[in-house]
Amino acid sequence: MDKSQKILWVDDEIDSLKPHILFLEKKGYTLKTAISGDDAVEMVSK
Repeated sequence: MDKSQKILWVDDEIDSLKPHILFLEKKGYTLKTAISGDDAVEMVSK
């Protein structure tokens, strides 16, 4: 996987996943988060 690609992580309990997100960011990945499917669709459409 190309690390220059962005990851959109969608989860309604995103705060509990912060350690995983920080780990991926330290590995060079760019992450965006959303707490609902509607929010994710809106982010992707922009």
